[in-house]
Amino acid sequence: MRRRRHVSTDHRQLRLLIQGDIAFVFSPITLESFTPRKSYMVTWMTPESTATIQQMIWGTSDTDAQTELHTFIDCPSEEETEAWYYVGKLRWSASHLAPQWPKSIKQIKENLTEAVVQRWRSSHLRAKDIGAIIEQGRFEQFEVELGFDSTLGTASMKMRKELD
Repeated sequence: MRRRRHVSTDHRQLRLLIQGDIAFVFSPITLESFTPRKSYMVTWMTPESTATIQQMIWGTSDTDAQTELHTFIDCPSEEETEAWYYVGKLRWSASHLAPQWPKSIKQIKENLTEAVVQRWRSSHLRAKDIGAIIEQGRFEQFEVELGFDSTLGTASMKMRKELD
């Protein structure tokens, strides 16, 4: 097993822990594309935070980097009970999506800024402040493409059996 890489505790970053080939992602914001069918984790953060997270996930700032990680996510509920869900062994690839913020309609922007406010609960920023900062380009979009194919299925099934 690979050594522990990093724990991101800064609420203004993609919050995760990577231990060996296992990743725990706290409250991810996800985007789904149907043509072509792809899944992404996305957030907005400073360029410095982007560099830190890239180094943490891939060990490089290479824009074509990939790694395969058993992926767990938590999905907080209104009851405030934490539950971790095993998604599977996924291929995490550096992504090059077009910026999503300018394309988003008002209601989606409001939902996204509320999600970011919840993630940054220790911050003094409000939703409208975060929206303005993203509009001004002070935070950049960061995304990870999450891929799965049959080559990862065996490892996912093995992990699921270990978890049962």
